[in-house]
Amino acid sequence: MILDYVVFRRLNRVKHAFFIWSGEVKNNDFFHMCLKSLQNISNCKISVYTPKLDTGTTLLKSMGINVVKFDRTEWDNRRQVCKVEKIREHLYSLNEDDHMMVFDGDMFMVSDPFEVFEKDFDFFYTSREHPIFPANGGCLGFRCNDKSKEFLDIFVENLNEPNWDPYVELRKNHPDSPGLEYKDWWVDQDFLNCIHKYKNEINDGLLDIDLKVYDAKNKYNYIIIGKSDEEIFDGIEKNEISVLHFKATSMTRWINDSVGDRMGDRLDRLNEIIRKRKVEQYGS
Repeated sequence: MILDYVVFRRLNRVKHAFFIWSGEVKNNDFFHMCLKSLQNISNCKISVYTPKLDTGTTLLKSMGINVVKFDRTEWDNRRQVCKVEKIREHLYSLNEDDHMMVFDGDMFMVSDPFEVFEKDFDFFYTSREHPIFPANGGCLGFRCNDKSKEFLDIFVENLNEPNWDPYVELRKNHPDSPGLEYKDWWVDQDFLNCIHKYKNEINDGLLDIDLKVYDAKNKYNYIIIGKSDEEIFDGIEKNEISVLHFKATSMTRWINDSVGDRMGDRLDRLNEIIRKRKVEQYGS
């Protein structure tokens, strides 16, 4: 009976995508494009948590997206703490053994990122080449189990009241740190960078959890700042890039700074790659 239940859960496993978004959503704006790109290549269930969404709610619901509103006071001046609290809230609401991925809203998916779950882990994060802060919170993933839940409990606890020595030390020495009471921008990435630094020790039980942590590098969080179109498309063609992350100024470069049909050309090229992959996978 136990084996039958395990098989049943695996056959009925659901893929969940989590976003938190505090702006509006309009047809064909960047967040809308982000969501459409994910729906185009994955059959996951998408949830958008938001402290402020009026005109975009109807649009999102028309796309079959679950919209979860929460009070603005949870968000103001504690955005990154709130984000991780809502990630935990969402994970706790899922069925055991479901898969959950967390994405920033300025991304574009070119292949199904849930393929990462072919790897053996409870929690994954992504990293880049950076001399001080390699871990980036743009994409995270969790298997829904007790170990991931306990990890998120520790994560949330430390964002609210730092107590893990490596995290306290990093927060104190952060070049832009206003103090341990600060709960807004980048505090979650400080914690992730401690996870990155002590990943092997955590896998050996450093946090008193039997947690398997996996660094997925930048395939699912490829930051395009400083990258040429040739580098980007070459990586996509070689299946070394699954998710593009535009981040602020680079989003401007790809959209607002795209003169004439350049943005259309890029999107056409991305969509043609995606179309070919879907034909290869599912047939014409």
